[in-house]
Amino acid sequence: MEQQQQQINQFIVQLEKYCNDLQSPNGALRDAAEKFIIKFTTMASPYAVCFSLFEQSQSSLVHFYGLTALRDAIIREWATLDAGAKWSITERLMKPPIEWAPSLIENTVVFDLVFELYPLVKTHKDISHVLRNIMICLCCLNGEIMEGSETTKLYMCNIIDRVAPLLASAIQQQQQQQQQLTNTNWSEIEDLSQLVRFFCSNFQFQSFLLIPIEKSRTFFENLTKYIIASMEYLKLTVNSDDIDLEDELENEFFFVLIKAWVGLLADIENVQNKSKKSKHILNNEYFTYLVGIIKVCSEQIYSNYIKTRIELSILELTNDKNQSSNDDNEIDQDKNKYNDQLKVISYLGRINPGISMDLLTKEINKTVDQLINSGDARAFETLHWLILLAGNLLFDSEVVLNGIPNKLETYTYDQSQAGAAKDLVVELSNAVFRYCLDFELKAMLHYKSVEQFSPLIAETCTWFLDGWSLVYLYPTLDLNINISPKLMEAFGPPKQILPQLIGSPHWKEMLSLPAEFLRLNPKIQAKIFSSFTRVVYSAEDPSEKQHRFIQLTQSITNPLDTVFQRADFKNIAQNPEVRETLFTLLHRLNGIVSIPEEVNTYEDEVPLHLAFDLFHKYANAFVSLIPLYIHYPDTVNLILTLFSQFTKFQLETVDEERSKKIFPILVELFNTISNVSQTNTSKVNLENKEQYNRIKMQLRIINNIILFNDVQNNYPKLIVQAVLHGICVTIPCITNNGLLEYTKLSNTFFSIIHFLFSSDTIDLSAFPPNIFNTLLSLIEYGIAHHDTEIANHSLNSILALAKNIQGMLESSIQVDISFTTQLVGSMINFLLLHDFNMDELLYNASNAFIELVILNTDGFKSKVNQLIQHQEAWLHPRLTNSFTQLLNSIEQYKKDKNNENREGYLNNIKKFISTVKPLLKKN
Repeated sequence: MEQQQQQINQFIVQLEKYCNDLQSPNGALRDAAEKFIIKFTTMASPYAVCFSLFEQSQSSLVHFYGLTALRDAIIREWATLDAGAKWSITERLMKPPIEWAPSLIENTVVFDLVFELYPLVKTHKDISHVLRNIMICLCCLNGEIMEGSETTKLYMCNIIDRVAPLLASAIQQQQQQQQQLTNTNWSEIEDLSQLVRFFCSNFQFQSFLLIPIEKSRTFFENLTKYIIASMEYLKLTVNSDDIDLEDELENEFFFVLIKAWVGLLADIENVQNKSKKSKHILNNEYFTYLVGIIKVCSEQIYSNYIKTRIELSILELTNDKNQSSNDDNEIDQDKNKYNDQLKVISYLGRINPGISMDLLTKEINKTVDQLINSGDARAFETLHWLILLAGNLLFDSEVVLNGIPNKLETYTYDQSQAGAAKDLVVELSNAVFRYCLDFELKAMLHYKSVEQFSPLIAETCTWFLDGWSLVYLYPTLDLNINISPKLMEAFGPPKQILPQLIGSPHWKEMLSLPAEFLRLNPKIQAKIFSSFTRVVYSAEDPSEKQHRFIQLTQSITNPLDTVFQRADFKNIAQNPEVRETLFTLLHRLNGIVSIPEEVNTYEDEVPLHLAFDLFHKYANAFVSLIPLYIHYPDTVNLILTLFSQFTKFQLETVDEERSKKIFPILVELFNTISNVSQTNTSKVNLENKEQYNRIKMQLRIINNIILFNDVQNNYPKLIVQAVLHGICVTIPCITNNGLLEYTKLSNTFFSIIHFLFSSDTIDLSAFPPNIFNTLLSLIEYGIAHHDTEIANHSLNSILALAKNIQGMLESSIQVDISFTTQLVGSMINFLLLHDFNMDELLYNASNAFIELVILNTDGFKSKVNQLIQHQEAWLHPRLTNSFTQLLNSIEQYKKDKNNENREGYLNNIKKFISTVKPLLKKN
């Protein structure tokens, strides 16, 4: 090995000499140099020489010919290289050292290598994917390697010139492939979206001011076309049976592109804010022109998104798989699933607030006209999405008591000062209200019932009114100093509506619940109770707040007390009328517990735990309902949803006394689910989605307990006990029915495992042996999962488990560590025999591996010997030497208690992998 490196070093010295001779006036020296360089650039397998000269030589000409030789060799030999060699080459290319700067910036040989090679191997899934990852790395290049505006300008132009054809090809491909989305082109468009994202976030808008205006304009316009084309892909997946593909397309492709675009918009604001004092940028014609281009493109993206979302709403409504599940079309489902997307889109809409509000106003009015004139039920789904979009544009739905968004406030105020006849905020708000007044109210007066109402739209309108009223009927004057006079005229002067409402003599009348209210969909009732709970919590006087809360909840407590106190409750529980009543009451209580008390709590005010105490009063009774209603999955899932909302919103300010009461009930909840699951053995699959949702809700409850912010560490044992019981119940359901295939559910599950193994209070002996062994098997499965978050959760679980056991041994607690030998073997296989994302996983994998080797060195040696014996005999000495050096490094790390050079040890593992991995057989 050393002799080979000496030969390479001598060759580099010769190459540097001949590169200098190329510039010599002596013809003989030049001829000899040319012959040597031609021989080098046509050399077979020059990879080791090329990578060494990149790191050692300072000559730009040497780098140039090295890159030329590397490019030609890869194109010439790629088909004959084994997998290990291919990985080693691409790994080195993806991490260029600082010494490569002249070669990357001053000439285009690297770009030529990657981008010219790509069309030749595009049909090869794995190789093309690797090359696209290299392109992403090129787009991320920054820091010391990029010095000065001229360097940035040159480099950006090189990237844009080569990315432009990729975008054009992707747009053309979308236009030609209207029928299907294959795994191959899905991988391509996903990688291309990441490339765009990293390029935009790396260079940002202000860097585009450095390059020629035509290049910037063309890039923005092509990116806009690509984003719009991505919306067409969303339509392609609606009719497919692959639900996970739909989610990935929304989140890993379209949403990534939208975030990249919004990142450019956010940087424009940064530039504007920094330049307010010195007007040289803001007054720059180039800046003004590019901002204008961005605004036009943003308007195109927003308007096309509105159009696409309307078309998707109709497609999804007619799709069989959506009709089979009531949850898919509910507002909570849509708000939760698309929450981040709607927020980003609303930011985009506020760039051109007038155009966006006018567009939504016209679409909502057109849809309401359609309902009034034809009664077409499909319009309800469209209206649902339009109201969601209008709400997210007009207010920030997750921010309590926030003011009017600045861009809307500025726009409407400026328009009023310019003498505009209408206020577009008022027009858009009135369009939503028009549905309630012109359709719902008239239908109720005509038919004398609410049967013509859409439960979905009723929920959506309630959500809209809840958020809208807090902004436009309860404005914060400190945040809104330029409110449009027309808006003030339409909706009244700013005043504290909620405190006035709670003190109104009509408050009690509003809670008397007229008969028509009782006929509304229970989910709508839940929304109304949520709104009234916010009103209750806004009272300043604690005694007044408690009094109003009792008034609000009497319609829940009185019937619950009547039912639960009956001696024959179990007999009457099956009565349809009783069951329906309980179902409605559970929804109302769900609306109350979903509002945290601190939402309107004044500073230094002691929480009263009103919702907590109300829920706790009936919690045991709710648990007892599960076995009674096991054949009514909607009721069981509602009970689990109630517990999920409670653990999410009501534990934040809980005191010690209350925590000791509620956590045992949570444990009993999990035990009850376990008992009924043993007697109810029907298979969990997508055809039986009710049970799938039950498992999903169980995981949410467990995850909420984990996320409970126990700041003073008062209840760690209670938390761990509850989580342990929950996971023991859930594991059989997940592992026996293939549910780990579903990424979101798996992600939550593996994060819970990580929590358990990370807990200082966990007792490994508390795990039932079969459960513990299953957890270890799942961790081994998880480290190789295609989702990097799941893989990282699993790697961190191994790290936490190893540290936990090491701590027990240091405390003289006897622990049998023999089971970790299998984990050591799994980690060796993962690092050396498995292709994985080095950027996102290597750090956590290295940490976990080091701690495992420290914990069980003998197990490590055993697994290494097994691995070496499966390799060719001539490799045994070399592999033994490499593993010995690695173990010595880890043992030195163990002695270095301060671990000041931790990064150095991690880099040793990285070098070890790069050296050993290409040598090993994978079977």
